[in-house]
Amino acid sequence: MGSPLKRRNNNPWMDQDRQNQRRVIATGVLFALIVLGGVGLLVYALVQG
Repeated sequence: MGSPLKRRNNNPWMDQDRQNQRRVIATGVLFALIVLGGVGLLVYALVQG
């Protein structure tokens, strides 16, 4: 009877870990887009210059 209670208590932590992973992935994607955008602007400026 002890193990099911532990599993129930661990579920919220698992949900928090999943949410944290989603936040990390989202921030990583946004950072990558910003970096790619900056590089694109630099290349465009060099081509125009």
